[in-house]
Amino acid sequence: MVGFDIDVSKEVAKRLGVAYKVETPSWEIITAGNWKGRWDICVCSMTPTTERARVLDFVNEYYAAPAVIVVNSDNTDIKSAADLNGKKVGAEAGTTYEKYIQKQLVIEVPGQPSVKPEFPFNEAQAAPYDSEDTAFQDLALGTGKRLDAIVSGYMTAKDRVEKSGGKFKIVGNSLYAEPIWVSVDKGDKEWEAKI
Repeated sequence: MVGFDIDVSKEVAKRLGVAYKVETPSWEIITAGNWKGRWDICVCSMTPTTERARVLDFVNEYYAAPAVIVVNSDNTDIKSAADLNGKKVGAEAGTTYEKYIQKQLVIEVPGQPSVKPEFPFNEAQAAPYDSEDTAFQDLALGTGKRLDAIVSGYMTAKDRVEKSGGKFKIVGNSLYAEPIWVSVDKGDKEWEAKI
């Protein structure tokens, strides 16, 4: 495993003086909480939401990421979020990206007012995926074959676009700024203070 979250989590473990081990459960399992000691901390690009805050505690913000739209390079119809109306849009299941497509996203950061992004489209069809890898494979087939677009985090999308050999492009402005926090299972104030 490599990447920014891995680097951050290794540094957290180093500073805490604890052994480092990576677990990779599905996103829906992570965000369900009640980890029962299977892992201790999530440094996994998670945005706080009311639903997640019921079962997780958010300890530290460690970066902010814009959400963007990615389309197949053959697409000439989608230039902004307004053009998602009536389109089939992929996202990893259980993410803020899926909630955005469903027009249900509210960003709720601890101690700050809630923010609801603008949804300039009437209705898009959310296509949830267990993995963004699969969503991008489907988008690579061409516009409208299985997907018309994907909503993803800018850093992930940028890397995929650059490595795609010209198959993908990012269109329009960022959809919303997504604050990314370290999370832990609910209710351990002593552990939270250490983090």
